[in-house]
Amino acid sequence: MLTRGRLSLYTTRTLFRYCAAVPSPKPSGPASSLTNPIAAHLSTVSTLSKKGAHMTDKEKTDGLKAMQGIGEVLRANPGAYASPVNGSILMNGLAAFDPNGESKEILLHVEEGGWLAEDQGWSAKDLASVAQACSKIRSTRTVPILASLTKHYMVRMDEMTTQEVAAIAKAFTSAGVVHPELSRAVTRRTMTLLKDATVDDLSRILIALPQPLVPELVDGLGKKIAESVAMMSPGAVARCCAVLAQIGSGLSSPGLKASLQARALDIVAMAPLADTVEITKHLATLRSKEEFEAAMPAITDRLIQFKEQLSPGDITSIFVAIGPPRKFFSEDLLSALAERTVKLIERFEVSELSTILRVLADFDLYDPELFPLVALKVQHITRQKVLLDPGHVTNILDAFARLKEKNDNILFSAQQQLKLQLHSMDKETCQRSLAAFDVFKFNQRDIIGQLRMRLEYLMGGAPSSGNLPPSN
Repeated sequence: MLTRGRLSLYTTRTLFRYCAAVPSPKPSGPASSLTNPIAAHLSTVSTLSKKGAHMTDKEKTDGLKAMQGIGEVLRANPGAYASPVNGSILMNGLAAFDPNGESKEILLHVEEGGWLAEDQGWSAKDLASVAQACSKIRSTRTVPILASLTKHYMVRMDEMTTQEVAAIAKAFTSAGVVHPELSRAVTRRTMTLLKDATVDDLSRILIALPQPLVPELVDGLGKKIAESVAMMSPGAVARCCAVLAQIGSGLSSPGLKASLQARALDIVAMAPLADTVEITKHLATLRSKEEFEAAMPAITDRLIQFKEQLSPGDITSIFVAIGPPRKFFSEDLLSALAERTVKLIERFEVSELSTILRVLADFDLYDPELFPLVALKVQHITRQKVLLDPGHVTNILDAFARLKEKNDNILFSAQQQLKLQLHSMDKETCQRSLAAFDVFKFNQRDIIGQLRMRLEYLMGGAPSSGNLPPSN
């Protein structure tokens, strides 16, 4: 999938070369034995990574060279940075210069480093800094790092500010890790800090906490929104819309939903891409069909402006928002989204493409470039003998059928995929795939007969052939 901040192939290969993990003995000395070269590299990384998106091209190059220099030292002495402060700098360097987690070797060094040991002197600030870096690095390698630090988070929780608590909550959510005991600790600390918390920090924490939320925190967020709605940033508005969508009518402040949505529409013209997509997604949940249609023209213009920056995940989220039951039709928006999907077709998951084609079929729209490309992608995956979810395959097949657009690639690929997975197909999937094949009078290798036998079994009848396995 498309990601922001991807390193060039050259710089990625260079980083791999210098950061290769070489088995070596445990570090024999403390972090204070840092050599001057690695200290200089860490200083450069620390300074430049704080600039974030404001880095110049030269500064990005300097930062990469510093990371490469650190990698050279780590090859000889993996523990050369073994202190919480230096480990935090290195993690933030990875977040700044390799957010896609492609440097698996250097991440392995970090994961196994002595800086995570229990006897290290961790401060709340360093813990929050590592958590913030983990939330920016898209790699499963961050999960064991967060797991190793959980005990430290619990011990230092009562010393943390709302910003630090928010960073930790976001890191665990971004990594897809649920830790009930840590969530309870975050909730307790947030309630202690509630009076002085900003709506921005509070929304970051609540969006990361598992449901159901503590009523006191929900009421606290409602009061914060009411006090500062006119000054809320696009990010805070997007997060509050998300929280509101999760808890439904849980906010007790009268008119709060309307005022928050009004603010969303006021600032969407200046909102960054990620916040615009989030606002679109949650307004579709919060507003009636008529209200959503009235709000969408301004949002549509903004989304089209961002067309060349949209990722597969963004595009799929927008299709879900404007599809049923809202069904907001904008030819300009749908054309822009379809065009961007064609451009990024190799980066889409089949699950995402099945959603997109389903929504286009709901609008009775056929894109002569996109649909055949999706069929070719499914065919290519099938020829590699990779099984796809029968529901996703059926969604794609059904979209072609509803639009009466015959495509042999999708018909033959769907037949092969579904035949191999008959035992895992439910009643609805069987019925929809049967109807789609019937539209084109397609019965290669008796797929219709096999689907009918499966459907008969699911509806309570005995299968008419012994070669049809029962459902688990």
